[in-house]
Amino acid sequence: MGRVTRSCQLFCLQLLLLYSQTYAKLCSHDQSSALLQFKKLFSFDDKYSSDFNCEVLQQSYPKMKYWKEETDCCSWDGVTCDTRTGHVTGLDLSCSWLHGNIPLNNSLFFLSHLTNLNLAYNDFNQSRISLDFSQFPSLKLLNLSGGNFSGSIPPSLGNLTQLTHLDLSWNRLNMGLVPSFLSNVNQLRYLNLWDTNMIGTIPNIFANLSQLSYLDFSLNYLNGTIPDTFANLSLLFGLGLSDNQLSGPIPYYLSGLRNLKAIYLSVNSFHGTVPSSLFSLPSLQEISLSNNQLKGSIPSSIFELENLTYLDLSSNNFSGEIEFSMFTKFKNIEFLDLSYNSLSVNTALKVNSSFSKIYRLGLSACNLSEFPYFLRLLHQLRDLFLSENQIHGRVPNWMWDTGRDTLVYLNLSHNFLTAIEHIPWKNLRSLDLDSNCLQGSLTVLPPFMWFFSVSNNKLTGEIPSSFCNLSSVEYHDLSKNNLSGTIPKNLASSNMLYVLDLRLNNFQGRIPQTCANGSYLQVLNLNGNQLEGPLPPSLVNCTNLKVLDVGNNKINDTFPHSLGNIPSLEVLILRSNRFHAMVHNSGIGLEYIRKVYGGGYYSSVLTVKGSEREMDRIQTTFMVIDLSNNYFQGGIPEVLGKLNSLKGLNFSHNNLSGPIPSSLGNLSALESLDLSSNKLAGEIPRKLTSLNFLQVLNLSYNQLEGAIPREAHFDTFPNDSYIGNPRLCGFPLSNECVSVIVIDKIPHSPSTTEDDSDSENGCGWKSVLTGYACGMVFGMFVGYVAISTGKPRWLAKIAEAVYSRKVAREQNNRRRRNGRTVF
Repeated sequence: MGRVTRSCQLFCLQLLLLYSQTYAKLCSHDQSSALLQFKKLFSFDDKYSSDFNCEVLQQSYPKMKYWKEETDCCSWDGVTCDTRTGHVTGLDLSCSWLHGNIPLNNSLFFLSHLTNLNLAYNDFNQSRISLDFSQFPSLKLLNLSGGNFSGSIPPSLGNLTQLTHLDLSWNRLNMGLVPSFLSNVNQLRYLNLWDTNMIGTIPNIFANLSQLSYLDFSLNYLNGTIPDTFANLSLLFGLGLSDNQLSGPIPYYLSGLRNLKAIYLSVNSFHGTVPSSLFSLPSLQEISLSNNQLKGSIPSSIFELENLTYLDLSSNNFSGEIEFSMFTKFKNIEFLDLSYNSLSVNTALKVNSSFSKIYRLGLSACNLSEFPYFLRLLHQLRDLFLSENQIHGRVPNWMWDTGRDTLVYLNLSHNFLTAIEHIPWKNLRSLDLDSNCLQGSLTVLPPFMWFFSVSNNKLTGEIPSSFCNLSSVEYHDLSKNNLSGTIPKNLASSNMLYVLDLRLNNFQGRIPQTCANGSYLQVLNLNGNQLEGPLPPSLVNCTNLKVLDVGNNKINDTFPHSLGNIPSLEVLILRSNRFHAMVHNSGIGLEYIRKVYGGGYYSSVLTVKGSEREMDRIQTTFMVIDLSNNYFQGGIPEVLGKLNSLKGLNFSHNNLSGPIPSSLGNLSALESLDLSSNKLAGEIPRKLTSLNFLQVLNLSYNQLEGAIPREAHFDTFPNDSYIGNPRLCGFPLSNECVSVIVIDKIPHSPSTTEDDSDSENGCGWKSVLTGYACGMVFGMFVGYVAISTGKPRWLAKIAEAVYSRKVAREQNNRRRRNGRTVF
């Protein structure tokens, strides 16, 4: 009997072998050749597949690299074939390290039997999406996410009527209006157009897309309201509309989407109250409504969502008192943020250990008066935000055990803390203690810190030498304290450092040598100290420097023309030092004015409209030239008249001479002009009366003469604008003009002609303005755009926002993973 059984088994195996040899088709030569030609388009480098999804899916490797011509292409990594026909039906090259262009016509389109095509998370070098994708009539899955594609979306994609999964997210596409062809692909179940530059309103195309289970239009430029056709999406379990310009109330009909698990509506302009029925959906697990204009109380129905893992209600107008113990009903909560509302959160009640899974907690601006004691139970805590509360006194000792091994981001800024004795969190990367009442000396920081701000406190003493060992630090803000001593030699030597802000302290001595080769330093702010000597020559090594502020010190040097070798320099502040140089028109014509402002923001004290004003969050396009209170000499160059976006010009308290250039009348945006306390001579150019936005004029204490112009709004300037010029006459001064001689153009004196050569000090005024023409940076584009009082809270929030975006991206990736079957 056993022999018979074994004989039957052997016979069956032979039959299976014969069947496989007869019916299992090998990949045809034309399909194998098409794949190999496609391979030749690319090089392989792991840096082009470093996306978070690739790391999570653990499938990042160069699949095509191992394709061999003499082997069956159906056995190649990423290739799937129909065993009956040998046709290639699936191609998954996601996370395959690909780098190169994809021509619009390429061999890929010979694979006409494809049903699944996944090219996600590679670098196709801004290739365009080909019209020929319509040649895949059986295509069901198309994933080009994170492929660095560019251009528009071809309407021919609407011919893919069998498509069920479409992901074009995270590219450089210019999609424009929401594509109308989507209404043709009515089998779609998964649609991801995140960050594709869509604009306009969301059309009513969703009546035909009733099979959709996942929809993400986040990070676009959509406006208007959510169309009522969304009510037809009864199978939807994931909805992402964050980071758009959508408005109106949150539609009540979203409550009818009974399968909804995740809804992301953050960073829009939704207003009104939240429908309580929305929070009654039993399937909800993730809710993000942050950064809108929602108001009213938080519906009590939310506390019945026991499966909730993610809740972000921050930066709205929610109001009322909240018992924090209510949130402990969320047994699986991982992310909870109630910050920046009008809530009063009572954290005094005990919280049980079921709340211990949380990794991010935001309670900023929640009227807390003490550290919530339940924090000691949060052993997985990674991010903690308690800023802008009323927390007084010392950081309690029990806080040292909160997230001891897990805490990465801690924000305690804008409270009333007086002491933090030590920092035990060994994995801490970001610590914001800005605007408290901290006293004593600086404490030792964890070794891998990348963001540290202790601005606007009462700290004293010197900077510890251990701060020079923070090799990972990127942002270092010690401004607005009472710190003293010299600046440690290696404090700014780390190649990772982007921002070093030491302004408004009592540091003395010379500025140490700064920037090794390869330094990333972009902002160096030393304003308002007692620093002396010349600027260090090593500053020229700071090739990425954008902002250099050394104003209000005792620096004694000539104009730092060597900084002209720093191509990225945007803001240079020299005000109130001992800089000196002869000033002459160099004779070098100004061929162009370099646009130095890139749209960033800096905090500053500006001399604007006649007085010093603290300006928080100044955009760098607010162009102000301020070289006041130095020892500059010579004439004001005519080329200044080409800076037609200039709003403030301050050359006061120098030794400037010669006439006021009539070209200043071309500064059509100018609001403030201060040339006081110099040795300027000649008449006031009548062309200045064309400055329609000029609100402050100070020409006092010079050697000007003749009649004060009466045209336009010049009559509105007070007597103080002109005093100290004995030879000036006319309104508003008391001495009347005997006669008025109108001079259309004041000729240059021999000492200020365009043909004069540079001074013996090197380059002249015009050289300073022309920047590269004489190897000098255009340092007069300076003004007060990064100095002074008060740490810019906006910058800390930017850093927090950057980190928040990292978290948001993780959430987006998780949504995308949850929203797809297998890509």
